[in-house]
Amino acid sequence: MVVSSVRSDLGFDTRSAGRVAVVTRPVKPAASRLPDQSPVQTAAAAAAFLAGQEITTTDCRECGTQTSGVNGRYSCGVCGWSNHWSEGHTVLPPASEDPDFKP
Repeated sequence: MVVSSVRSDLGFDTRSAGRVAVVTRPVKPAASRLPDQSPVQTAAAAAAFLAGQEITTTDCRECGTQTSGVNGRYSCGVCGWSNHWSEGHTVLPPASEDPDFKP
C-alpha cells in the first residue's frame, strides 16, 4: 500500500499509526464577568456599543474589490490593503478605555 511505504520512508512505524490514545491539556477557566456588573448591565453596555457601529462599504484602492468595514475602516481580504485608522468615520476610544489594554 502507498501509505505504508510513505510512512516507512518518513520514519513512521506503520503499526502505531491510528488514533491518538489520550490528549491532555489544561482546562481554561470560563471568562468571568466583572463582579460589579449584572448580566442586564453587561447586555445594556453591549447594546450601546453596537448602536454606535455602522457597516460601511467601499471599493479597495489597490485591486478594486468591493470591501466592507466598520465605521469607515476597511481591510481587503483579496489583496490585503487596509486604510489608515484615522480615515474612519468616528474617533477611536483611547487606550485607557480598552478593557484588554495592559500598560
